[in-house]
Amino acid sequence: SNSCTKGLSKDVPKDDVKLLITVKEHLRSVNSRKKDIENNIAANRSALRYFKKKAIKIPLLDKLTKNLETANDSWTTTKTMAPICAERISAANQIWAEKTSFKIEAYEKELESKLSKFRELLFWSYTDRNGEKLGSSMARKAIAEAEVNLQSEVRILEENSYLCNIFDLDGQIDVSRGIIDEMKMDLKEMSKLWEVSEGLEEYIRSSEALLWSAVDAESLEDGGKAQLKAVKGLNKSTRWSPA
Repeated sequence: SNSCTKGLSKDVPKDDVKLLITVKEHLRSVNSRKKDIENNIAANRSALRYFKKKAIKIPLLDKLTKNLETANDSWTTTKTMAPICAERISAANQIWAEKTSFKIEAYEKELESKLSKFRELLFWSYTDRNGEKLGSSMARKAIAEAEVNLQSEVRILEENSYLCNIFDLDGQIDVSRGIIDEMKMDLKEMSKLWEVSEGLEEYIRSSEALLWSAVDAESLEDGGKAQLKAVKGLNKSTRWSPA
């Protein structure tokens, strides 16, 4: 397109990362669309030549042929400009690739620190800050708040992931993504833990409320086994938690 061709012709100052990214996106567009565009041009050219050879009456056939060749010329110009553009921005690209690499390294350390603080959140503990029993209701509230905060972190992760992708820093975001995925799993598994905790406490309360004359030993044993199975079924990532 004309916008892509114009984009490839732009000079990129070394301090203008936004313009650099825009130009790199144009380069990517040229590379990714190359096969489709050339196949479409070839197919349309063959069809128009067939219509002309067979004298099939097609409205504005000559104009369509002219427009197709104009589009082909424009595409040829764009293809020719692409490697020239890539060379022209190479210095700026190198500078910002290095800056982005340092940024991702710092971001990874920041996430590691946030993971440590994440592991200190209220829902990991059986008691609150005052030493009182936390309870499943407060735990779920704390988990919900953590999920909202994690969504903000996910947005930052994706922004940094895009930068890694655009500057060809393959794999550099993987550790950071692993930390975010770990937090996601922790929230999911801790939600399950508190559901199990709530079910266990309800089972204990209902069992304690039974009159001895109404106790069904077999049913009570089966219920206890079911609760034990639920506890053992919790993910290993939660077993260190005091909750």
